[in-house]
Amino acid sequence: MVAVEEPPKPRLTEWSKWQIIREKRNRLLAESDWTQTPDAPLDDKKRAEWRAYRQALREIPQRFERADDVAWPECPK
Repeated sequence: MVAVEEPPKPRLTEWSKWQIIREKRNRLLAESDWTQTPDAPLDDKKRAEWRAYRQALREIPQRFERADDVAWPECPK
């Protein structure tokens, strides 16, 4: 049997990594928009947890210098 080498995966640039991060962040924000509407079925404590989570998502570009260092906030349950 002949070993077949896989072609090398293209390396992402720092800019490309940040683009992927921004897309994920924007998706997570959009998916959690419902938590901040006045008629969301959440008590004040849960609404505050969701607000803090969403703020942490917004701050990702300012909190991390390198895309590889990004740590995603934990989504409230």
